[in-house]
Parts: sequence; structure tokens; C-alpha cells
Amino acid sequence: MITCEQPITVHSVGEAHLYLMLVRCEQCGRGPFRAVGEAERLDARTYRLSARCGHCRHPQHFEFVLSTSAAPGQRADRINATPQPSRAIDVFGWVVLFRTILAEADRTPNRQETRQLGYEAAQCLDEALKFFDGESEQPGPEAFFSDESRRRFEEHPEQLLRSRLIDLRNKLPGLDRMTASLGTAAAAPRRWWQFWRR
Repeated sequence: MITCEQPITVHSVGEAHLYLMLVRCEQCGRGPFRAVGEAERLDARTYRLSARCGHCRHPQHFEFVLSTSAAPGQRADRINATPQPSRAIDVFGWVVLFRTILAEADRTPNRQETRQLGYEAAQCLDEALKFFDGESEQPGPEAFFSDESRRRFEEHPEQLLRSRLIDLRNKLPGLDRMTASLGTAAAAPRRWWQFWRR
């Protein structure tokens, strides 16, 4: 669904894990990738993640560089605390992630985990909306990082209407309210992306 030359610029390690959920395997053309172990820090801003394709088990290493605009000391559970859009995941990818994470939240019996996943799903919509200029109803061509994303948008433009994404986002509480509802878990956030590793 997405491809990027390495190293891949991200705003957080969490965004790097989300990227793995979308990238296609070079071996079988499918995915998603699942991280194997923890992110290895190579220097102050560079991380390496070892991962395996969830379909064919092909191993691959990914290198990520934290954007210079990434907020120092930002909350560990924030995907991107800056106003800049992602350079790793395009607008279509964020909408796919929103649906995937929300579906997992619906299947999760643990209420605290459901709230945490809802918090991440809301952030995915916030990231998608960063690709819209002003009041434009459709994202511009720079919002798509692959031919596949562009093709899907051309086939179903209604899925990426700004008003539709705002309507979906308005059905969820604001991030401040969601953070407060997470309570003490927010102080030491769970590695929320690990639901994908089950």
C-alpha cells in the first residue's frame, strides 16, 4: 500500500510501528509486517526495527529517522504532536489505520485497552486531516504517496472527503478528554501498537 526509500522519516516510534502495518512485503507483495523485538536506537534520531511479514514470514529491517520537527519530550502515546503531515504514511493510509484500529477496539473486551485504541484511532483521523489545505473538500495530489493510493482515491473519492473525515472525528472525544479518561495509564502508556503483533 505504501513504499518509501529508507531511512523513513517519522514523527515518533509509534508512527514507525504504524508504517509497518501498511507497507507491502518485497517478497510476497502482501503484509502486514510485525515488529520483532524492540526498536534499536542507532543514534539520537535514528532507529532500526526488525520485522517479519505476517503473510510469508520474510524478515526485513526498516530504518526510521525522527523528524527534526518532532516535539522533544512529547507524550510517548502521541503519534505526531506537530502540525506537519506525515512523510511516511499518506492520507489514505491514515484512514485505513483508523478503520483497522477502531475495529480492534470493537473486538477488545478490556475497557482500558478500548479507550487507548480509541485514542490512537482519533489521532489517525487527525493525521489524515493534516493533508487538507484550508477548507478544501479533497486532498491534493501531494497527499498520496503511491499509485495504489491514488487509484483507490479515484475509485472511491467519497471516502476521503474532508467533511466526512471531520464527521467521523467529531463522533470521538477530543484528545485532551481522551487523555484524561485514560487516567494513570497515560503516565506510563502501553505500547498500543502491540495489538497488531498478536
